[in-house]
This record gives sequence, C-alpha cells and structure tokens, in this order.
Amino acid sequence: MLMLLCAVTAWAGPTDLPEITTDLDNPIYYTIVNTRSSQPGGFMYFAGENVGIKDEQVLAIEAKHKFYFTGSHDALYVHNAATDKKLASIGDGNNAAGSWTEAGAVWAVGVSPKGTGLAFGPQGGLNGGACWNECNYATNADKPDFTTWSANDDGSVFVVYLAEEYGVEVGKLYTIECPLFENVQGVAKGAYANESGDGLYWSTVDLKNKHFYWTPVRMDNGTIAIKNLAREVYINGAAVGEPASVTAKLLGSNQFNITTNGVKLHAAGHNNGAGSDGGMTSWDGGANSASGWRFVEREDPDAVREITVIYNFTYNGETTSYSQTVETVTGAEYPAISAKLPFGITAKRPEGTIANDAESTLTLTIPLEENLPFTYAARYDEIENWYYVKIKDANYLYHTEGQNYIDLTKTAVAAENRSAYSWAFVGNPFDGFQIVNKAAGEGYILSSSTTTADGTNGGNTFPVMTATPVADDNNELWVLSKSTHTTNGFYIEQKGYQNNKMNHRDNKLAYWNAGADKGSTFNVELRPSAKDELLVLAEQAKSLLEQMNGYIGDGLGKYSSSYEGFKAAYDEIAAYVAAGNIEDAVAEVYLVELFTIINSFSLNMPEKGKYYRFKSVDNTYLTTPATTGVPMALTEEATNSVLYWDNDGHLLVYSSGMYMNGKNHAVMGNKATYAIEASKTGAVGRYAIKPSNANYWHADDANLNVWSGGTNEKCNWTIEEVKALPVSITAAGYATFFAPVAVTVPSGVTAYTVAIDGDKAVLSKIESGVIPANTGVVLAGAEGAYNFAITTAAAFEGVNALRGTAAATYISDEAYVLGYINVAEEGQPEKMEVGFYTATMNQQDNKAWKNNSHKAYLPKPAGSGAAYYSFRFPGTTGVENVEVENEVKAIYDLTGRRVEAITAPGIYIVNGKKVLVK
Repeated sequence: MLMLLCAVTAWAGPTDLPEITTDLDNPIYYTIVNTRSSQPGGFMYFAGENVGIKDEQVLAIEAKHKFYFTGSHDALYVHNAATDKKLASIGDGNNAAGSWTEAGAVWAVGVSPKGTGLAFGPQGGLNGGACWNECNYATNADKPDFTTWSANDDGSVFVVYLAEEYGVEVGKLYTIECPLFENVQGVAKGAYANESGDGLYWSTVDLKNKHFYWTPVRMDNGTIAIKNLAREVYINGAAVGEPASVTAKLLGSNQFNITTNGVKLHAAGHNNGAGSDGGMTSWDGGANSASGWRFVEREDPDAVREITVIYNFTYNGETTSYSQTVETVTGAEYPAISAKLPFGITAKRPEGTIANDAESTLTLTIPLEENLPFTYAARYDEIENWYYVKIKDANYLYHTEGQNYIDLTKTAVAAENRSAYSWAFVGNPFDGFQIVNKAAGEGYILSSSTTTADGTNGGNTFPVMTATPVADDNNELWVLSKSTHTTNGFYIEQKGYQNNKMNHRDNKLAYWNAGADKGSTFNVELRPSAKDELLVLAEQAKSLLEQMNGYIGDGLGKYSSSYEGFKAAYDEIAAYVAAGNIEDAVAEVYLVELFTIINSFSLNMPEKGKYYRFKSVDNTYLTTPATTGVPMALTEEATNSVLYWDNDGHLLVYSSGMYMNGKNHAVMGNKATYAIEASKTGAVGRYAIKPSNANYWHADDANLNVWSGGTNEKCNWTIEEVKALPVSITAAGYATFFAPVAVTVPSGVTAYTVAIDGDKAVLSKIESGVIPANTGVVLAGAEGAYNFAITTAAAFEGVNALRGTAAATYISDEAYVLGYINVAEEGQPEKMEVGFYTATMNQQDNKAWKNNSHKAYLPKPAGSGAAYYSFRFPGTTGVENVEVENEVKAIYDLTGRRVEAITAPGIYIVNGKKVLVK
C-alpha cells in the first residue's frame, strides 16, 4: 500500500503558540511551515545533519518533517523526530548550513511583527536580525534555504500545524475536490472526465456519476497514476490520457498540488469561486487557491441513493418557522445551510457524510445561534449595553433634541455629551428592533414615514427620534441584513419595506432606495462605562500634557492653550483616579473636564499672505530645483527655500517666481491652492500640506512626492516663518524690488520711488526706511546680497510710477525695465549709466514680456516715445550730471549693421554710445 500522507489539520490559529511537550514519551508533534514559501511547499525538515526548508517532493509527512518543543516559549528547544537532536544553528543562507546537536541552542517563539503568524529567533532576540528566515524561495540547490534575518521580513513568518496523518491509498475510490469552491459557494466542486473520455473538467460533484470518481493505481515502475472509474483514462497534464506518474505535493490544510508531466492541475475560469464549472489548465504561479486539491474517500457509487434532507431550526429550544429542504444523495456531505436566516442568527452544518443506510427522508433538528455584533434587550428598562453607531466607517450617529434629522458630521465621540452618541436595540432578530437613544430617553424611538424620498438624489426623508406611539404611516421596527462592505457591518431597513434602507446623505441620516452600499453600512462600538472611559482618557490627557510641555506659545509649531490651568485640573482628576473607587457620576463630570483639556490644544496655523520655509522630518528644506518642471528638491541647505502663501492659497516660489502646481513641481500657470493642517499622525508641532489637486506632501528621499491620506510619517512637516527676504544688487549698483509685504531697508541700501519728468526718471528716497507692501522701488547700494526684514507699514501714498509683480509674470503692455549704458567718451574706461530701457517683447508672440520674480518695472507713460529714461535725483540733472540725448538718431548692433529697432536683449550702439539692453 502506497500512501500519500498529509499532516495538515491546523491545531489552532496561525498566531497561537505551540504547546510545550512535558511528556517526552508522548511528544506533541508539529510541522513548521514558512508562509512565504508555503505555496510551493515550505515545510521545514531535517536534512542529514542540516536544516532544510521547502521540501519540493513531499509525498508524506515523515519523521524529518516532525518537530516537538521543550522548555518554554521564551527559552525553547526544537527537537526533530527523526533523531531527537535539537536545533543548534540556522546558517547564513550562503554556503553555511544549520546544524543539529544533542545540546542544541535556546530559541524563542512569539507572534510575528507582521501579525500573520509566528516568528522564531534566538532567546530574547525576536526583534533583532537573527530570526529564522526563508532566504531562497527560488530554490538554488547549491545553497541552503534557511538563513537568519529580521522578524519584520515576510520570509520570517511561520505557521505550525499538528502532525495529524491521513492517507490516500492505492485501490480506494476518491473524488478530487477543490476546497476553494466549497469555502466560497458552499458546494463541492471536483474533477471529472467527460462522457467521451477525452477531456478533464471540474463541476459540482455528482456522487451518482462515476466520471467524478478516481482511484490511485500502481504503475510498473512503482509510481502512482490516478485512474477514472468511468473511463479507462488517467489524469495526464491538464487533460486525461495514458497513465502518467503523479506528484502530489503537500500544501497544508489537506490539500495537494497534483502534477503530471510537469503540468500542475488548475481549475480554469474559477473566478474566485464564482463560476459553476470549467476546464483544467496548468498553473505555474505557485499554489493559487484553484490549484489546491484534496482527496475525499468515497464508497461504491452503485450504492448511492437519492435522499431528502430536511433541516428544522429551533431557537432557545423552541420550534421556529425556519426550515430547509435539500435533495441530495447518500455518501455526500450534509448540505450547507442556505436558509435565509435573520442577521446575526447562524446555524452549524452537520459534520460528516450521509450514511448509505439513511432513510429516504432524513429530518434533522438544528439549533440556531446568535452571532450579533451587539446585545439587545426585550424592553427599554432592561438595556445593559449602549453602543456608539457609525455609518460609512467614519460618521457617528448623533441625536440633537428638536432637530429634524440625525447628524452625521461627527467623526469622534465627544465626552461631554456621550448620551447623544449612545444607541441601543430593543426587540429581537426575528421580529425586528426598535432603535433608541440614551439622550432622547424612554418613550422615543428612531422612526420616519414609510414613504421615503428618492435617496439616490440626496433624499429628504429623515429618520429621527420620535415619541411613541408613532403615526400610522411611520415605522416602529427595523430589520438588519448583512453588509458586504465591512466586517460585522449591517444594513438597516424599515420592517416591511425592504428598499427603505437608511443611508448617509449630505451628512444626514436619510434613505437609499436603490440597493445598498458602503454608505448604507452600519457598525457598532460598545460604549465603555464612564469609569473605563475615564481611565483611558486620563492616560491620553497625561500623554498629551507631557507632549505639549514646551510647545505652548504663539509661534508656528506651538499650541495655544491655558497649559498651567489645565495641568492643575488634570492633577486633581489624576489624583482621584489613582485613589480608586471611581463612581460613575463623578467619572461623567471628569470626562467632560478631560475632554476639554484634550481638545484645548490648538496648533497655531500659518497665515496666508506670508513667507515660509517647509522642512521635512529628515530636516531637509523644500527648495527650488535647478531645472524647472522637475520635482521640488529636498536639501540640507535653506538656499532657494522661501515660498509665499498668497491670500488665495497658492504657493509661490520666491527665487523663481513660479507657482507650485500641487503635484510636486513648481510650474507657472497651472497653480494649485494649498490647505495647511495639523499633522495627520498626531506628530507634535508638525503640519500636513494638502494641494487641491493632489494628495498630501510626502518627503520622498531627495524630492517632494505625494501620499494619500497624509498618515505616512514623512507627510509631517515643520513650517518656519521667513522673517527677511534676500535681495541682490548687481555690480551696476542698482536693482528693482517689489513684494506684497512691507520690508525694512537694510543698512547700506537706499530705496527710491520714481516719478517721470520729461525724459528723466526722477528718484525720490523713501525716508522712513520701510518699503510699504505692493510698492515698486529702485534700490541703490554696493554689489552684494542683503536681507530685507519683513515688517508692517501703511500703504504708500506718494507719487510712484513703478509697478511690480511677486510672481514671474508676462506683461502685455509696453514698459521699461532697469538697464544701463556706457557713457564714457571713446577711448576712455567704461562708465555705466543706469536707467529704464524698453522691455524686450517675447519673441513667441511679440506681445508680452516677462517681469521677473519680485521685480518692479516702469509702465510706458501715455504719449511717450522715449527709448529709455535715465535716472535723475531731485535737484540734479542726472547721475554725475551726465546727460544722454533721448532722441534716438541711429542704432547699430555690435557687427556694425544698422537696425531699425531693438528687438532682443544685448549690447547696441545708440547715438554713438554703448547700451546694454536686458
């Protein structure tokens, strides 16, 4: 007899720790499976003196696959059943393999940080980098599969199973079934050979049909083939044909990969269990759930009889109106429960198969069980538990006295009015529930007219707390049904009106009468006692006060709060909690005080119309990249990091004058608006930045990126207010400046407004030393970089011909910009004269010219034909009394060619003098 043995009954859950053997004469044997490699096998095994994993040809659970544990979970010895030796080392995953010795090594086992299984590692080292790990799931025969690595790696997650054996024997009859379908559909689907014996398919198992029956047979070479009972054909690849050797690779959970001629059997078109039948194909992508098959032992199909199975359901020992009748056959598993039971009421399917000698009609009594996500009461005065009720996973139902709808704007429970959030269910799952609210009190139930408005367009029929008895056209009871959108979620509909399901509509509780979705899905949270909630809230307040200490103030990254007063109030409450014997009435009062404390700390927010720097959690500044149209950079230097948050919510890059477009670029034109919020992760003193057309800013290594939700730690930003704007003056000794804020003129620099007098630009000094906001000026000073401190000042009231823009802006009107010419006599050293010269039109459309970031310009005066305006200070005729004739007689370029007009930046000979046009 050849047996294909499986050890695959999960002893408990994947995160439950294995039992420790105390009776060495009767060890508790386990198999250990690595989850990353469990799809192709993944079984840890003893390989000579070494450690192996992912035994590729597991035809039976042998002693090499069995292990037992002694010691404790914190000081664990791992024994192998083949030799009783203990695991001594794992190896390094390269050429060194692990080892087994009589003494062994001490290990530890605990729940994996991944939360999906167990982690094994050295004693006290589960959080280090020396945990068991599957390193080579592509299988390199020259290297061991085991190594050590971090417990946070997917390859360090293991599951243990009790080594309970069962066999698949030569000569017996089996149906070959895919558990995927029974798990999803509740019906058994199995492999069968078609009537003509030339095809292999899968469909609902028919125990009267011999085409679904298979038997393992021994071939002359000693291997096993699987033969169909109805036809002289064998499983051969994804079809039927001549006898072929079968490899049945153990997967766990009583399942095999069935492989013949290198083809792994797979239920094609399974649609995650949605299809009713289909063909077979090969699947090479591991053990997809439709590639897992189990052998179910069967009796002779000739003995199969048709039978009627009747389930009668009882509740608390009493007969109910619920029943289920199914036509089936002997030898089949008992039918799955398909009766439509109320929400939260379940029944267990009988285990095993129907005996061959069962009567033709088999009647079974099955007790119904409750599995509701809440407890209920028969009457209002018997309510024991109150619940916070959410809709759409986020919004709490909140009752306000006198309001004609239930408010859904609350996303957190406020301790000062817990009763308004508190709901209970009165009735039972079979007849329906009244829904009551603690704040509304006894005698009020949730109700509305049964004639509901169309919920698909917002609806205007609102369930509300209504005094009993309700009007004749109102409902009193509600019926629940299971939601497919969240675990333990449910829909709520008016009893007798299946389409009238409550729904989230415009932040009000209304109806949806066109089906049900997430917006109609409710969940409940058990309301803690006042004592329990006080204990939780007190810890939160303690932690918050500790974090806020040192962060109270007026600046950015600080919080506005009466810290000392709240600290004193907290100390009083903490002393009461520490003393014990907490009374609910006192707890309710203290809950309100603590809630006030917790919600009193308000992060100071930036103001629009100011300049800021943004710093990531890695202490790098958001800066302008060298090339436009690429992501904003993150650098340690603060150069080029100033941004202006304008009154419309746009972010303007100071150095380039370009707006940020929200999707991590600084681009002129397609500008986004930005919202600045407190950190979504609760990081103290940090902000989250949300563009209108993208997700939250995210510091992605050296560049700015975006992240949905803003809950990643790298979505936290520090904001620094910029106190001074950097301005440079060139070697010409002059510059223009314009800003939407007032600034103080630094020492060594003089600021001038401009008036036009004939052909001269007359400069007038700003005597106050403060440039008002939105005032264009000419700056005079030595070459260098200066910081202009941001201040406040009244608007400029004098005469000033200059205009300006903060952003780099294309101007369509004719204007003059700052430039200079050489006024030295021929043969003399250069002597530059600064003035305003005609702005060069953009060559693309010959209509607009670009004014640079934070620069001023001179609009062309009406009727002016001047080519340029030289500077003149009040009381003088020009810079160093140099006069330049304003009438243009001749213009030459540097090649000596005469030109009619200046059309591009460069150096020209105007009236015999060199002129630099920018």
